[in-house]
Amino acid sequence: MIGRRAAGFPASLYVHLPFCSRKCAYCDFFSVPGADAGTIEKTLDSELRELEFLLETYSPRPVPTLYVGGGTPSVVPRDLLGSFLRRLVARLPSAPGEFTVEANPESLDEDFIGTVAEAGANRLSLGIQTFDAERLRRLERAA
Repeated sequence: MIGRRAAGFPASLYVHLPFCSRKCAYCDFFSVPGADAGTIEKTLDSELRELEFLLETYSPRPVPTLYVGGGTPSVVPRDLLGSFLRRLVARLPSAPGEFTVEANPESLDEDFIGTVAEAGANRLSLGIQTFDAERLRRLERAA
């Protein structure tokens, strides 16, 4: 089995949170606009189970980079997001040196920053397509 033979290799990790407030016309990523808290919680639990399977199968060591993107992680309710990020990091074989969480300007606030920082994130990636209001409108993005 490849995973067992290759155990111990470093592997960076991207975790896709498919939630957003609405689907933008240009976006080709899988997303679930307007999901309720129950759906979000079930999805996050499922992602953690999948991660456990992958870690058990491939045994990467270490995981130097963790990126949590989407969708829009900043629309996830803060209690669910904080719990998910803490449980995610706790499952990794090592603390990532670079831990990035993605946010969009319209859903970014101090509470979000505090939530991701408490979970260990040390980078924020902002989804800014443009600062021009007319272009944002054409892209169906919030100003």
